[in-house]
Amino acid sequence: MIIIVILFIVICILLFVSIKKNKNNAVKEQMEDSIPELILYYSPSCGHCHDFMNNGWQQLKDKPINIKLVEFNCNEYNCKGIDAYPTIILKKNQKVIPYNGNRSYEDIINFVSQN
Repeated sequence: MIIIVILFIVICILLFVSIKKNKNNAVKEQMEDSIPELILYYSPSCGHCHDFMNNGWQQLKDKPINIKLVEFNCNEYNCKGIDAYPTIILKKNQKVIPYNGNRSYEDIINFVSQN
């Protein structure tokens, strides 16, 4: 009888720890999803990419903003579905929104805040 009680207590403790761990992971994932991602697909041989990366993109990196910046060099990665360079995509609130505006810091910040 004592063995059954001990097993029951151990199972309850393990279950409690597992539930708490899953809850913490869910909160962490939700927090990560709440930060928008700005994704840049580029080619190093592209003149427009080079200009943008040295101006607008560099300003985004240098200033304190609440946006995660992600870069994909399409010469190193398989960028399926990317037809032109640079391609900028906003991933926010589980939506993917392509950017088609000017490649200035101000325009991109406005785009992110409006979406």
